Amino acid sequence: MKCGVPADSADMTIHDLVTGTTVLHTDNYNDFRNSPFPECFFPAWSLGNLISLLPHELDNFKCDYQYDFFSNDNPIIVEGCYTLSGSLVICHNEKNWIVDYDIEGFLGLLPQSNNLFEAIIMAMELLYENGYKFDNKK
Repeated sequence: MKCGVPADSADMTIHDLVTGTTVLHTDNYNDFRNSPFPECFFPAWSLGNLISLLPHELDNFKCDYQYDFFSNDNPIIVEGCYTLSGSLVICHNEKNWIVDYDIEGFLGLLPQSNNLFEAIIMAMELLYENGYKFDNKK
């Protein structure tokens, strides 16, 4: 949500119980907003939903803010890439998952993590830092 993703796009819910236990519900976050204790419920996103929130195309998108391309002073060597939709590509190597767009302007410094969820969130943060609006308002 810090990177502009609307809470109502969450397809899951985290519930902090009074006992200190945290429960992940696969029910939509909107189903819990009108509960007697809404402050105990927080939006959460499944991997599939996070991927669906990423834009499939980035036409005329200028990327001024970027992540460090080098990991331990070595360039990333990609072992496998999967085109998900449009120009959105998920790549991996033995250490990291990498989110890329097969277009000029998003090349060079890419979001990467050994955790696919984190790599996708980093891509969302990168897009947001460069002015992309996840609420579909450009």
